[in-house]
Amino acid sequence: MSEGIIITRAGDTVLPAIYGWGIDVIKVIQSIESPFLTSLMKFISSVGNENFYILIIMLVFWCWNEKKGFLLGLAVIVSGWTNSFLKVLFDHPRPYEFEPALGLAFEPTRGFPSGHAQNSMTFWIALAFILSYSLVKRKNLRPLIWGFSGFVILLIGFSRLYLGVHFPTDVFFGWLASLIILAAFYFLEKPAADFFTRSGKRPQRICAAAAVLLMNVLLPQDTSLAGLLLGFTI
Repeated sequence: MSEGIIITRAGDTVLPAIYGWGIDVIKVIQSIESPFLTSLMKFISSVGNENFYILIIMLVFWCWNEKKGFLLGLAVIVSGWTNSFLKVLFDHPRPYEFEPALGLAFEPTRGFPSGHAQNSMTFWIALAFILSYSLVKRKNLRPLIWGFSGFVILLIGFSRLYLGVHFPTDVFFGWLASLIILAAFYFLEKPAADFFTRSGKRPQRICAAAAVLLMNVLLPQDTSLAGLLLGFTI
């Protein structure tokens, strides 16, 4: 097993056994490394990029259903901001910071939790739910939709391990954070929609501006998603 590593950064102590185990897992995965597979994994990772999601969200919003597109976009923005906040909060390193040879790709942000894992699960599960219960009327196609979404989520998570940019725990907790966000949307969407429908446009805009202000206070390092939320909600 790889040597345990303890990192102390601003009072943050990381358990060496977790990182040692994670590095071992990555080494096993990278034992199948090849130039073609590396290029393929980089492409798959790019599918987990926020720019790809924004394109699909705009197509849903403009070309199909504004309400569904808005909910999908809101879920992805909230997930992206939450992930950025957690990365700054925990300030955990990436595998290639311990062993540079593991880095088949590099990222400018911290490692925990995985943004690609979290945002891909948020996007693909939300999209699968919308497609299954709003667009696709044939029930026999629903398992195909959910199966494809699950496959893409797992593949993106695997690509992050293969490229050496995340520990397995980063991916797992990214998925966990996504499930919490999706559950919150599922249970709160209807009462929130009823409240804002009754309240009118002015309270809606005030709440949106207040949410953006809070996001900027909590995460002054990156105001891009807060700005996107303000523009999208207005």
